[in-house]
Amino acid sequence: MIVTRSPEEITKTAAGSNWTAHHDGYWSSEGKGTFQRGISAAETTALARRAGLAPAAGTPGLPLPGVSHIVLAKPGL
Repeated sequence: MIVTRSPEEITKTAAGSNWTAHHDGYWSSEGKGTFQRGISAAETTALARRAGLAPAAGTPGLPLPGVSHIVLAKPGL
């Protein structure tokens, strides 16, 4: 299972925390060099497919606010 903060959650937090927008995300602390970017389930799926994985069939969605998640499996197993 892969769980990430969703793009919507990062955008909401950035607005409330005055993070500086930078390319495809936000500097949460330029002094510490910390950068935040939400990752959607679709993006995770695309990366997983490049690694030979696919979304697992029959897995239920989880009611997790502010996150994107996906269960992955190696096809044929």
